[in-house]
Amino acid sequence: MHVSAVILLVAAAVAAPSPLTKAEVIQRGSAICRAAEHRVETIPQIQSEHPFAKSAPKGDKTRAIRFLAVYADALESVRVGLAKLDAPAQGRPLLLGFVAELRPTVATFRKAHDDAVAGRYAAAQSEAQHAFGLFDRASVKTKAYGFPKGVCQSGA
Repeated sequence: MHVSAVILLVAAAVAAPSPLTKAEVIQRGSAICRAAEHRVETIPQIQSEHPFAKSAPKGDKTRAIRFLAVYADALESVRVGLAKLDAPAQGRPLLLGFVAELRPTVATFRKAHDDAVAGRYAAAQSEAQHAFGLFDRASVKTKAYGFPKGVCQSGA
């Protein structure tokens, strides 16, 4: 075999990505999720359970609207980031299932945001509750995959 052909084969083998180990997926995925969680934690937090109620603390509507937008963006960054990880076959359906279930979860959070911006507060509250339910259901997969408690999971 010609020397340049051998060099090309070696270069191709070195450049070819190999699947990550499950531990590497969890490590990198956890970093992705923690970065998203940090974005959510850095915004002013809602002070009541029903931020759109007339009895809610002053500014809660505004904080809730901001929260819905940031939360949707944060989950979208998790969805995109985890989708880029080349997970090993073991457990891959759980990880891919979580990523797939984040798409409608993000869409529902965005719908809640849009409703809130339009002043449809009851609809926004209902959509937000539905979105959290979707995230709860999706999070079962990251827990089963082996992510640490509270990482890449609802209620973190």
